[in-house]
Amino acid sequence: MQGKTAKQAEIILEQAQALQEAGCSFLLLEGMPRESAEMITEALNIPVYGIGAGDKVDGQLVIFHDLMGLFWEFKSKFV
Repeated sequence: MQGKTAKQAEIILEQAQALQEAGCSFLLLEGMPRESAEMITEALNIPVYGIGAGDKVDGQLVIFHDLMGLFWEFKSKFV
């Protein structure tokens, strides 16, 4: 999981802002604490989607195999 500390979240935000300035039309955050994802989402002007990144992003993505429970070894916590 990335963005667990404030410093990690700041680094990810700087990278996300660089991607936005380079012309990215959206950003996907995966496996990130809700607070970090919220901070990044609020700082950007492009849509931010999340997979296991909390409910404060602009939209959620769920992988079909996670949603259907097609893994024997584990069950996704965020489905």
